[in-house]
Amino acid sequence: MLSVGIDIGGTKIAYGLFDRNRKLIGKMRSQTPQNLAAEDFFQYVKRDVEKMANKSNGLLNDIEGIGVGIPGSIRYPDGYIVVNSNIPKLAGFGAGDYLKKIFPGAAIEIDNDAHAAALGENRYGAGKGHDHMIYCAVSSGISSAVVIDGKLFKGSNGFAGESGHMLITPDQKREVYCPCGNDGCFMSWCSGQMIAKHLCKWVEEGKKTTISDMVECPEEISTLEIVRAWEHGDALAGKAIKQMQHYFALWFFNIYVFLNIDCFVLGGGLLKLGGRFWNEIYRQFEGYKKTGEKVIFKEAELGDDMGIIGAHELLY
Repeated sequence: MLSVGIDIGGTKIAYGLFDRNRKLIGKMRSQTPQNLAAEDFFQYVKRDVEKMANKSNGLLNDIEGIGVGIPGSIRYPDGYIVVNSNIPKLAGFGAGDYLKKIFPGAAIEIDNDAHAAALGENRYGAGKGHDHMIYCAVSSGISSAVVIDGKLFKGSNGFAGESGHMLITPDQKREVYCPCGNDGCFMSWCSGQMIAKHLCKWVEEGKKTTISDMVECPEEISTLEIVRAWEHGDALAGKAIKQMQHYFALWFFNIYVFLNIDCFVLGGGLLKLGGRFWNEIYRQFEGYKKTGEKVIFKEAELGDDMGIIGAHELLY
């Protein structure tokens, strides 16, 4: 018998086929059909799953379980997609029930993609051997997931871990808008997407930066380019980097002081910013932490397979 892990993202969908021993035996990818209505979207997914099974000499009827990781707020336990800013047409759709309908006889588990990644890293990656672990997704957006006693902590409705939207400056005048709708969440201050918006705002206010020579509007710039400008002495890029470091350190500390979990695993594109960027964050974190207990920060180890492995682990 076979089982499947599906990692649904805003631009691509990754599929993994697993044998009865939970070994990955086949993979494929396809483009995310952003324009399809929800039912058509998951029919597209079904066709891809069938193609992958056929390539491995299997049949759709051989699949006994399907785990799905997807961005957004996914209600537990029914798999209803409450919010999905990456694929807006899926919001407000009962994905769990529909998947059970189109894959009759297969066990179905659907959850937030950060939750899935946390399970994969805890069981097979950087968090292996740690009973308790925090997974932090650090990319265009930021989020987290919590593993306690080797099990994913979902919360009452499945939304646990959305710590990027914890409020840090709710009374401060809004600098940039976060889709969560609140002023002053961590994500609005230090995510990759939001820091570019801050830079654009500063330039509109008349502040100078060499980044303006690279692109028409700094909002289009990548965080790697911000780091390069910072390393070459650009003052405005330096301001952006210091802002990110300050709020990342506060974010990590607030998570730690609330949960007292000493293993953080980080995954996402912002890891490419390098040691100089991240080591300053860890230094500031240690400055806030007044106790002597050791807290470790590790990079995710499962690479491109993290999403499909984690999604598959939702079944167990």
